[in-house]
Amino acid sequence: MQEGIFKRLLEVVEVAQYNADEQFVYQESLKDYWDLKSSMDTYFMEGKEEGREEQAIKSALIAIKKGLENEFIEEMTGLSEGKINELRNKQTD
Repeated sequence: MQEGIFKRLLEVVEVAQYNADEQFVYQESLKDYWDLKSSMDTYFMEGKEEGREEQAIKSALIAIKKGLENEFIEEMTGLSEGKINELRNKQTD
């Protein structure tokens, strides 16, 4: 842990020695980095959520085929009753 602190301290000292133009470029690159990281984190979380919903839908379809009640499917999958009814209707189409 102390090693990380010293690395950060050395980085701060190095940046402090930059001239105005170099500091501006450094700050802009940091801003770009954090913007990109934030976007990637958001896409990752959205992907995880989408994957969970896809799995919940697959589970609900199996439960519907087995004739289970909506209330049980809601508890099991976290899907809304409206979504389960939508899936039921697609099964009969």
